[in-house]
Order: sequence, then structure tokens, then C-alpha cells
Amino acid sequence: MVSLKDLRNLPREMQELHGYYMVASANSAQHGQQMNVLVPEHYGFYDAETGDLQTKDFTFGVDFLDLFHVFNQKCLDNNMLRLWCVYFTRESFRLKEPHVAIADPLLFSKATIGIEEWKRGSREKATSYLAKFFAMHKQRRYVLTLYHLESVAVGTLFEEAWIKAVNDYEVPSYGRKKMTYHRNFACIQQPQGTVFCGYYCAYIIRNWVTSFKPKTKTTYQQMADYFKTESEYGHNPVVLVFDIQRELATILNKEVLKENGDFYAGGVVPMY
Repeated sequence: MVSLKDLRNLPREMQELHGYYMVASANSAQHGQQMNVLVPEHYGFYDAETGDLQTKDFTFGVDFLDLFHVFNQKCLDNNMLRLWCVYFTRESFRLKEPHVAIADPLLFSKATIGIEEWKRGSREKATSYLAKFFAMHKQRRYVLTLYHLESVAVGTLFEEAWIKAVNDYEVPSYGRKKMTYHRNFACIQQPQGTVFCGYYCAYIIRNWVTSFKPKTKTTYQQMADYFKTESEYGHNPVVLVFDIQRELATILNKEVLKENGDFYAGGVVPMY
């Protein structure tokens, strides 16, 4: 990855990251170039090999370059988001939290499931996957996912997937109301023509983080105090959802946006 001389000149944190990565990637077919992430069958992620909800364990790769870009606050690759979702899914099982399921974010991209007619095929694929995911986790109270999309398009997709799950897979409807959308925090869009993906990630994180909070609780501390009184510090499903949102908000405020409101930038063309 880097020469021994160059490695010694890197910051301590980067040296540690390099060391962790080399150990994790030692058993991969692309030794030293990527590490393989195992996704157990019961997670319900999207298997790109079969083009459907996974029916067996599978792996996907995370390149060192993806980690390097995140470390330098330049861009987030889709596989980094998948890795994050795998981690929190594992945590929900470790904590024996039966009420939260996290869907694979791989298919939920502005480039593939917008409302344009030419995206119909990829949109239907995403709808089919999400409907099966709803059915697989129908006993859970919360289904979460990350997505790179704007406003009503993603809500329409979720509505279509939910209707399909109810009609085709006998998922109880519970008389659920139609989804609503919340946009409570400002997020500055990147200048037109730039190639950085930070805006779309931040835009969706902002919308998602603000869509789940009790009325009258407007600050982080108020919400934290509220949820702690309702649970045993993190073992309640509502609190786990809140903790996930807090982590996303931290990424947004500390790793995507500078103090002046601008996005971190660099000469990197990110993958969507």
C-alpha cells in the first residue's frame, strides 16, 4: 500500500488504520488491496451475484482507498455505507435488539432510482428488494436504510415497496398512515458542476435524522434526556434508532461540513 519510509511519515492515526487494514485484508484474494466483509444470511442484504435478497452468506470488498478517503474527509463510497450498516446490524443482534432492521443501502442511489422513466428497471429492482426485506423482518418495529435521493422520490419508493410487501408477502399493514417528510436543518448545496458527493449524503442524513424525534424536544440534549428516562441506556428500540441518528448527525457535522458550512473538498471524483 505504501512504502515503509512513507508509512513512518504518516500521522499516527493513519499508521494504525493501515495496520488494522493489512491484518483484515490478509486473507482476501486481493491481498493488501481490499478486505472482505461477511454478510450473514439472516441480515437480509442485497446479493449482487443473484440480483435479489440474499439467501446465503456472501462477502463484499472494501478497498483501502475508500477508507483513506473517509479518513481524509473527502468522500464516502457506497461500500463504506454498507460496512456501516453491517456493523449496526451486528450490534442489534449482539444487544439482542429484536425491533430494528437495517436494509442494504446499495440500491438506493439517486443515479439509479430517481423518478425518471429510464430508471424504471433499477427502481423496480430496489422496490422488489425492499418489499422482501419488509417481509423478512415483519416482526420488527423499525426498518432503517441510508439513501442518496431527494425529497418525494424515495418516499414514493418506500410506499410502493410497503404496498407490495402487504399484497404479495402478507405483511400486516397495521393501518399505517402515509409517510411524511421533515426538513428542519439547513444544508448548503455544492456549487453547480462540481463532482463532490457530500451534499447528497448530507442532505439525506439531515432529512432522516430530523424525521424521528418527540414533539417539543428540539435539541440533542433534550432528546437524549428524554430517551434515557424511557429506557435502560440503549436497550430500548427507540433509543437504538436515536443512537444511530446521533451517529449520522455526527458524521454530517464533523466529517462532511466544515465549521463555515462548506463541504470538505479535494481532487477526488467519488463513486455514487
